[in-house]
Amino acid sequence: MDGVGGVGMVELDLADFQLGQRYKTWYRLQHHEPKEHEKQKELGSLRLKVQCHEEKILESRFYAPFVQLMLKAVEDPMPEGSPLLQMLEEVMTMDRNAMGHTLVRFYLAHGSVLPLLDMLTIREIHQTADSHTLFRNNSLASKALDQFMKVVALPYLHETLKEAIDRIYTEHKVCELDTEKVKQINKARASGTSLAATQKVVEFTVLTLTNYLEQILDAIFSSVGRCPPLMRMALRQLWKRVRDRWPEEKYRDVPYLAVTGFLFLRFLVPAILAPKLFSIRDEHPDQKTERTLKLLSKVIQSMGNLQAEVDTKEAFMQPMVPLVTEGIVKVRRFIDQLLEVDQSVRSEVGLKDGGYIHHLVLCNGPLFKKSSSNASSTGMGHLQFRKRYFELSNQALSYSQSEKKAGEVKSYPVQWIKVVEKLDEGAFHRKHMFQVVLVPNGPSARDLPSQITLYLQAADVNEQNQWVSAVRKACLTNRDMSPVYHPGAFKKTKWSCCRTTAGQEPGCSQCHRGITIGDWRDPLDPELDAQVIITQYQQARSVLVKKHLPGEEDGSSACGMRDGSSSPTSMTSCGATSLPEEGGSGATEAATSPRMELACKELIRVLDDLSYQHGQILASPS
Repeated sequence: MDGVGGVGMVELDLADFQLGQRYKTWYRLQHHEPKEHEKQKELGSLRLKVQCHEEKILESRFYAPFVQLMLKAVEDPMPEGSPLLQMLEEVMTMDRNAMGHTLVRFYLAHGSVLPLLDMLTIREIHQTADSHTLFRNNSLASKALDQFMKVVALPYLHETLKEAIDRIYTEHKVCELDTEKVKQINKARASGTSLAATQKVVEFTVLTLTNYLEQILDAIFSSVGRCPPLMRMALRQLWKRVRDRWPEEKYRDVPYLAVTGFLFLRFLVPAILAPKLFSIRDEHPDQKTERTLKLLSKVIQSMGNLQAEVDTKEAFMQPMVPLVTEGIVKVRRFIDQLLEVDQSVRSEVGLKDGGYIHHLVLCNGPLFKKSSSNASSTGMGHLQFRKRYFELSNQALSYSQSEKKAGEVKSYPVQWIKVVEKLDEGAFHRKHMFQVVLVPNGPSARDLPSQITLYLQAADVNEQNQWVSAVRKACLTNRDMSPVYHPGAFKKTKWSCCRTTAGQEPGCSQCHRGITIGDWRDPLDPELDAQVIITQYQQARSVLVKKHLPGEEDGSSACGMRDGSSSPTSMTSCGATSLPEEGGSGATEAATSPRMELACKELIRVLDDLSYQHGQILASPS
């Protein structure tokens, strides 16, 4: 391992990538901090899937017609679905996971995520003849529901499962039910491979798994009140639509299976099986812990399937059948309680707390801190770096002397943050440094200096990047962020970076506030999500016109042309005629319906207006 907490790093040159093109390439791992005149060991290579996108975001007012069009599209659900969403599925080049995520965030920000999910669900049910195959394919409906749960309910997931999963990681017990694997374990331990020795391990495993399952299931079944109302309403909506489609008694399990198929099989079970992928743990489990989690997930998956029988290929799971049988009854009861939700709860979330839909802890842990107030000719003096425990939420940045917040806790609203940038190593002759500049305002700032700078040191480059990214996201909607900063420190009479002697000089380098690391905690950004969806439509404009407006493919409403204007258009907005790659279903030559034709006309009109606005911006002097 490298000294900074990772194997190594890969450097990518964005100039090597064509926008929208998918690449699968091997990259040689490099040391984070190569040492001169010293031979470095080979770190191997890493294969990456890379796709580069560029979106030019307009002011929110320009997106208003498109937003209204998209909201109108999900107002009156019909069995065949929304024409706009059908066209999107026809031509999208994004994979369905990414598209589902974008649609959920877009409609969530505009208070219409439940109508979106309802529209997609109705169409999925309408296209499904056999109840056993419902939601079994990777449709946009399935992916949107998956992403919806991750966006709105990951804090609930963490609160429900983290304590039990942390315990499993800590106790690190050997669990195995497969007798052949038990013999291998005993042989490696020199414990013997006799039937008695094997049975002893199996009995210990059953007791251990039962104990873990009791904790996990108790946490799940007692979580009804903690489950987000929006998610409960979405699951109730799903249950009702499925029941209405298959109302007969012989299909009584089908609505329950639709709900458990998402809540258990696509949310709770995957989180137990791979806690790191859901940010419950920072590290992947080792081999022993991974096996324990896998056995637990098999049991809970069987409960979610409402199926107690054991597959012949996994007969070793037979000792857990009584627990599964008992659990199925509790799963049904849990679903019934979960669906008893107040329908008057509003689905609108809106952009409160900087675009977040929960109160979230975005980052926490120890950092070394040094503070400066209103840099002056006295400079930094001899203040020492002290270890403090920091917590960043979407509302405040706070720190205390201990992890348990004993003693004084200092807290600063994220609205005060004006700069979040890395520091030059030479500023304090320390690595992995970054700074947070705050300008206090309001009644709570009465006794504080007019500016506070926190100089912070992380343990390694990964932790440094995580903190910088998290703080930038927390203040994404802050107004009057500083465009410049000092990458050095003011010492004695001058800045170490630019040698300027004015302590109050705002900065000598450009800020990078928009550079962040993608994460499930990301705030909603409706303009970005709108533009991503628009780009999917625009790049296939000619395909849509040819299919759904057969009399207008002569270019009479050409991209970027409005009222006879010949203003330049955005390069990503027109001219593309290629059909989708992975993720899109492809356009066909089937005759279009009047409803589809009308929707396409409205869409093209809005797209052309947006292309015109993009062109105006590109043509204007910078």
